[in-house]
Amino acid sequence: MILKIKRKIVLPVLALLVTAAAGYTFYQARVKVDPVALLDETLAKTAEVDSYRYRLEIKVVIGGREQTISQIQGEKAGGDFHIKGSINKVDSEVYQIKDVNYMRDPLTGKWMVSPGSNPLDRRIFAVEIDPLSSFDFTSIQEVGYAGKEKVTGRKTYVLTCRPDVRQGFLATWFKDFHYRLWVDRSDHRIVQAEMHGVFKENPQNTVSMRMEVWDYGADIKFTAPQ
Repeated sequence: MILKIKRKIVLPVLALLVTAAAGYTFYQARVKVDPVALLDETLAKTAEVDSYRYRLEIKVVIGGREQTISQIQGEKAGGDFHIKGSINKVDSEVYQIKDVNYMRDPLTGKWMVSPGSNPLDRRIFAVEIDPLSSFDFTSIQEVGYAGKEKVTGRKTYVLTCRPDVRQGFLATWFKDFHYRLWVDRSDHRIVQAEMHGVFKENPQNTVSMRMEVWDYGADIKFTAPQ
């Protein structure tokens, strides 16, 4: 009789322990997120990327007035790229294919060809040409995990951080960067990102950037426009 009672007590307890262990294992594998480790992995994968497609918007607020600096869509493969959209309120489209550059004249619509030179100053338009360069951080503070969200149909982890940025144009003119990154839960690559900073000379003026990235590692081929 005592043995039966013990079995009635022990078996449910064992079942509870097994369930708890399984739940903890699931939590460790699927729920718990180490934001520092995930950010390190994500940035390392970003640095390895040679080709991708993107949408980018950069805005500044100067004297309380918001201005859109760039609103473009682009694709990049190695040193070649194609961007199309608005830059400094001018409709722009530019290709760089090997050592030849093509820029569409916004007035005539004709292509201007510049062998051996880039019609865009890479020092100024580096973010538009290669937006992933804005994730090259020299140091990172205050890494945080902000939960899970679905972005363009993809499940993501949301990370936040305050980095120092290596990218020349951003590092020269701005400071106090705050980043928010949406990281794909399956491949740990950046799906979407937002950045906010302030002007070094006048912190009351601000800069913000929003981008979407996809087709990492795609076989992107460029054809010279006619």
